[in-house]
Amino acid sequence: MRARSIAILLIILLATNLVSAEDYRKAEKNDYGAYAYFRLMLDEANSVLSLLVEESPEALNQSLELYNWTNTTVEELITYQSLGASPKALELAYQFKTLGRELFLLSKWQGDFLKAISEGDFAGAKEALLYMSSSIEEIRPVLESVRGIYLVGENGERLELDLNETYETLGKLERLLEVYESRLNELFVPTDFSLFTSKPTAFLSENVTLYGYTLNLSEIRVFVNETPYTPEIIDGVFRLKISFNQSGSYVLYATALNGTKTVHSNSITLNVTRIPTKVVALQKTGENSTVEGVLIDYYGNPVPGKSILLLLENLTLESVSDENGTFIFELPELRGPMNTTVIFEGDEYYAPSYANLTLEPTRERVLIRLFFDKKEVRAGERIEIRGLVNGTSEEIPIEVYVDENLVEERRVRGNFTISLTLDEGNHAVYVRFPGNERFAESFSNTIEIYASSYLSTTRIAIFSAFLIIGLLAYHFINRKPVSKAPTKAPERSVEEFTLGEEKPDLLRAYRFLYRFLRRLYNLPKSTTPRELLGRLRGWEFLPELKRVTELHEVAFYGRKMPGIKEVVEGVRTVARIVLGAIVGDEL
Repeated sequence: MRARSIAILLIILLATNLVSAEDYRKAEKNDYGAYAYFRLMLDEANSVLSLLVEESPEALNQSLELYNWTNTTVEELITYQSLGASPKALELAYQFKTLGRELFLLSKWQGDFLKAISEGDFAGAKEALLYMSSSIEEIRPVLESVRGIYLVGENGERLELDLNETYETLGKLERLLEVYESRLNELFVPTDFSLFTSKPTAFLSENVTLYGYTLNLSEIRVFVNETPYTPEIIDGVFRLKISFNQSGSYVLYATALNGTKTVHSNSITLNVTRIPTKVVALQKTGENSTVEGVLIDYYGNPVPGKSILLLLENLTLESVSDENGTFIFELPELRGPMNTTVIFEGDEYYAPSYANLTLEPTRERVLIRLFFDKKEVRAGERIEIRGLVNGTSEEIPIEVYVDENLVEERRVRGNFTISLTLDEGNHAVYVRFPGNERFAESFSNTIEIYASSYLSTTRIAIFSAFLIIGLLAYHFINRKPVSKAPTKAPERSVEEFTLGEEKPDLLRAYRFLYRFLRRLYNLPKSTTPRELLGRLRGWEFLPELKRVTELHEVAFYGRKMPGIKEVVEGVRTVARIVLGAIVGDEL
């Protein structure tokens, strides 16, 4: 897992399809990368839970590594939130941070419990067991929150993390704690009326659970700065969940009745502090240079309506965080690099925070233009797109992208040409200049090109020609014979026309259809009519093509023309197939 901390930024950027605010090209966003990333993190959490069930000492090291990983993830996502990082990814990151923390605490307290049992310190084991129960209580709502967060896949599908294994292993761990409790009750019965807290310190609005053993005492009360509360009592344990809306020190203790005598527990001082915040700020350079950022609290929630200051050498700028916690500063022209500080001074509820930045002067931009006159080309045909770089006489590096895929890197100056071969379908071509010390990152315009296996203009011309042939054939079939002087001739059926006599040309119609389909689907010349049927298996017009092929085989191989009705049917079917192939493909 050590390499993950190094690679995490790249993974998150790829996962969330980050796009610069200055990039006018709008790519369709999806969260599949984030989904894969957090699925891997969930696998690590499941592994830690399994180690806890096995009482493995390795659980502590692995849980600490997981906790560090989750913290790093939050830090990186906060940094890139203002650049468009997925809000759901950040929400998941905070839930996994809590999960990582509680798994680490679980591992620590399990180790303390097992050590105390082995040393006969049953009171210490009781305390450790209470803390383990507290961590499991914190994990359950985290898993419910994770279950309620869904991401969006590449095709718009809903992506949700599968928590079945997590819940199953957590259930095993809860049953293990019941075994611990049963074993400990056989060895030790608490005699001291004591109060425990799930956290040594707390933030404003953070839940804290207070615990203790009832010891068969009655009328148990928990006091917070002399204000009494009635705790919940389950299986000989009392507990009270509480939060605080003012910072300061709170004195906690419990009382109970032993018969008619009031007994007091130990006293605990709990320090409650303001909620920590984090300022994240980045410089963005375009036509104007700005500093943009976000103010969030410890839980990842945006902090709106707060004054944010930016300190330059002899200038103080002020902004206010909006409903999403974001803020922006318009910078004056900078003559050179300058150090600055972005400050949130804090208030009675939120703790102060700040971020240091080194601002760079605004860089110029080069203009990159692409030129291509055609909207449609032949698939597999090599095409050339002209380009022009304005704004510098220097040679600069460019990257050529087709459908968001990098296909070429090269250096150009002034006029240049891009040579491409495109597969069938719609394509978007553009060029990116990654930027250097003098010039900012730049993108060209996007060229939209459709690559067809058979150009539409050619298809229309072929179809028109064939339509004329079909109409002529139909006219020939239905024309009335010219009256002649009656001659005596043997009568015969229309079914007896042979190839040597004048007839509707079904063979020519089929040959045209065969060549048309072979070219339309780029099939080799060696393809036989029967192989053509096999290649087009599943095609919408396959039944009609099969019927025409059979009529062609009767006429060509059997040397006997089908009946006149079948010929008319064949010619019309050929026309329908060609029309359907052209119109359907065009639409």
